[in-house]
Amino acid sequence: MSHAFWQRFGLIVLGAVLLLWTPVVNRYPLVYPDTGVYIWSSVRFGVPQDRVIGYGLWLRAADLVSPGLSDNVNSKRISARALWRLVPVHSLWSVIVWQAFGTSYLLVTLAEIVLARARRRTLLTAIVLGMTALTTVVSVYVGAVMPDILSSWILLGVFVFLLAREAVDRWLAAALLALAIFTHNTHLFLAISMVGIVAVPLLFSQSWRARFAARIKSLSLVVAGTVAGMVLTNMVLGAGPVIVRGSNTFLLNRFAESGVLTQTLALNCDAQAWRLCAYQDTIAAHRGVDDWYLYSAEKPSAVVGWQNAPDEQGAIIAAAVKCCTDEIVQSSLQESWRQFWLLNIRAHYARLNDNMNAVTAIQNVYPREYATFQAGVQQSGSPIAVTALPFDEQSSQMFFLALTLLLVIICFVLRYKLGALLLLGALIFLIVNIIAPGIWNGAHPRYQGRVFWMLPYLDYLVAIGAMQWYLYRRARSESVLPARDAASHI
Repeated sequence: MSHAFWQRFGLIVLGAVLLLWTPVVNRYPLVYPDTGVYIWSSVRFGVPQDRVIGYGLWLRAADLVSPGLSDNVNSKRISARALWRLVPVHSLWSVIVWQAFGTSYLLVTLAEIVLARARRRTLLTAIVLGMTALTTVVSVYVGAVMPDILSSWILLGVFVFLLAREAVDRWLAAALLALAIFTHNTHLFLAISMVGIVAVPLLFSQSWRARFAARIKSLSLVVAGTVAGMVLTNMVLGAGPVIVRGSNTFLLNRFAESGVLTQTLALNCDAQAWRLCAYQDTIAAHRGVDDWYLYSAEKPSAVVGWQNAPDEQGAIIAAAVKCCTDEIVQSSLQESWRQFWLLNIRAHYARLNDNMNAVTAIQNVYPREYATFQAGVQQSGSPIAVTALPFDEQSSQMFFLALTLLLVIICFVLRYKLGALLLLGALIFLIVNIIAPGIWNGAHPRYQGRVFWMLPYLDYLVAIGAMQWYLYRRARSESVLPARDAASHI
């Protein structure tokens, strides 16, 4: 294999190591209350009532392809014969290691595309990786047993698929994109939106059509094939021919929070025999209470929610759209705006009580790791490390948003189209990322943070790329360099 291959492989390994610093400092992968659902689905192969099973299957696959040593092998002295006794590792470390490698691969590949003209591309890529790992919360998302980090794979995967020269990079990006879509209810919406957005210029630009039409068509087929795979998996596992589960229940929860459900019931309960009408006064009294409909002691979702009364859920939603469209749009916009600015990841990886589902799942499914989990920083009750910057997340957000807008202007001035398109694509993705929570789930600190960290990464990358582009253009204007095809910069 070539020297370039080993350089690139080394960069990917380096990136993965850097991205794992938060769980290493924590002494165990980070665990969120929802982690328990994914762990149980990974061993029971049952589709959860409120989410897709893709991340549970990802957990199980990570175990199967991560080799560990069987108990009867002395790990301090491994003989050649003992290597034949390698067995799949059974550890939550396996999934976050693969998350780190997948993320590092996409970051390194995109960096190599942007810095194609750089003389010290390997060193510059390593610097960008290090700065991204230390100055953003990406390590928290990589190190958490949650599908949140895979949200970023959608944008990075689309970028790499469109811009990569090598077919192997395009199809690896497509595979990671498909995996990301399969792991969370909102990821399909994100993927469809981004493919649609990159397809819009096909209507207006002949050069865009010539270069990207075939790849955008291939991306559409990847998304369509993933959807078919999700439906088939749900059918095989007994969940029926559905893409995602629980969408109507999440929507009723949002309607309860915003007051739309109260208004809908008031207008229809005299004529309808809906079971939810019995909760009419209670729902009105809990307007504005986050997730009361889903998880409170009274939780109406136990009667009309998830797989209970699906026809009634559909009828209520249709009635709500008919009577209260303006209120739905207004509350969705308000919640989306709040979601855009909501960043506070540290508070959501706090100590978990021993009776929580995630804790009991680790105790039962990963018993050899239970003591290590309990000894971690998270379970000690101390704040976890999220970034090396001495600023809070909101201050960092304002700084990087301002830096991004400044860099967009610089890219336009320099006519550095690639940099401008990457930054504008990331800003559009941030906006798209707030729409689904704004409509279905309500604002939550995890959702924007899972993709916002890509903005600093692209800021670092585009700043270096813009400098290289400026030096290249100046050298051409001074006739130091022969004219070249600038197609790599779009």
